[in-house]
Amino acid sequence: MTKPLLSAILFQLFWFACVLGGNQVALVAFVIYLTLHWRLLMQSSNEFLLISLFIATGALVDGVLIARDVIGFGATESQFWVLPPLWLLCLWGGAGSLFSHALVWGQKWPWVLYLAGAATTPLSYLAGAKLTDVVIAEPLWQSYLILATVWLFMMIFGRGFAARRIGQNRLTRDAVASFENPQKKALIAPFSQAWFAYFLEERPPKRLLNFSIRPPLSTLRCLPV
Repeated sequence: MTKPLLSAILFQLFWFACVLGGNQVALVAFVIYLTLHWRLLMQSSNEFLLISLFIATGALVDGVLIARDVIGFGATESQFWVLPPLWLLCLWGGAGSLFSHALVWGQKWPWVLYLAGAATTPLSYLAGAKLTDVVIAEPLWQSYLILATVWLFMMIFGRGFAARRIGQNRLTRDAVASFENPQKKALIAPFSQAWFAYFLEERPPKRLLNFSIRPPLSTLRCLPV
């Protein structure tokens, strides 16, 4: 089983646990999900940062949507912001874990990811509303457009973060590992710093680009005259 497929299956099981189980079950499921994600899938500690950023963003965005009755959880005391339920925040964290795994294909086809995420994620809200006591405000097309806009920007942010922070660490680790092979060290040494400078958006030192390959002097002395 490939890692993207495993990531998708784990998240789907996690989604059902959060939606059907409520806050306490969601918290336990989130701990189990993160543990499995860390042991089986995680490539960089920056994934934890992305998950945390998604939870914080979910608390802000869904808190506003709940206060404005776009997502209904009953009567609210504020019209500006309400803390979303724990199970919903756990789902936001789970969504943040997908960009280097189940959604890694979005690095090659970004606009497909953006449009697919914007189109399908609101359907997840509607499906969750059918299974719980959550109410999506009428008319549904307006709520759908609001949620689609939110998740369009979240897809852009998640993909960009994964490409810049998580992908960069993977490049660094692979390049460092290649130096452990002494046969490759002499071959890639002249290019390694320039390679890193290109991906880290730094100007490489000119001395790395002005090298020439000359045979040893002892070899020249052995050539017939």
